[in-house]
Amino acid sequence: MKKLEGFEGIVNTSWDTIQRCYEEYNQDNPDIIFHAEKKDEYAKLFEKYYIDIINRFMKEGTETLDSHKQAAIITICCLELNIIEHNIDDPNEISIVAQMIAVNAAFIFMTDCMNELLRKKWIKKKIEQYYFPVAIACDTPYYEIICRLLYYEQHEEDMKFNILELSDRYYLLEYINLLQRGIEPKLLKE
Repeated sequence: MKKLEGFEGIVNTSWDTIQRCYEEYNQDNPDIIFHAEKKDEYAKLFEKYYIDIINRFMKEGTETLDSHKQAAIITICCLELNIIEHNIDDPNEISIVAQMIAVNAAFIFMTDCMNELLRKKWIKKKIEQYYFPVAIACDTPYYEIICRLLYYEQHEEDMKFNILELSDRYYLLEYINLLQRGIEPKLLKE
């Protein structure tokens, strides 16, 4: 397995973003725990998944993954390593706070990447926040649906995380948000 060059920047940026999201959520939920001691584990797992996706699923010569793939890796590494813990007393309740923090960090990462790409392409519009589709059949916000699915992938025996599947969801949300702002996604191709 080849060594990923320069991934420390992505790891440090994403770790700092996870920590900032934790601090925001912790203001309203002081019983959330952030495991700062897991940063090295996070870096190793991030690199493992990043290289695995490049080697197994990308065309020859690919060196950098799209922001939505990186965001999916950020999300899943955060959850697999239980970087965020939220213990609740009632065994009949579930907490999706860890998933919300991981997904929020991923969207902040994607927003920063997308705005940098827009700047490089001389497009003056910026993405301030992501629009999420509105569920037609229920009142549950799509953001919460993503978090609940991640919760079940993490806690149900017959389910597991899938980086490429989550990446596809993130990609579609990127695409929807570009179109929502009147930006033709093809203009961003490099």
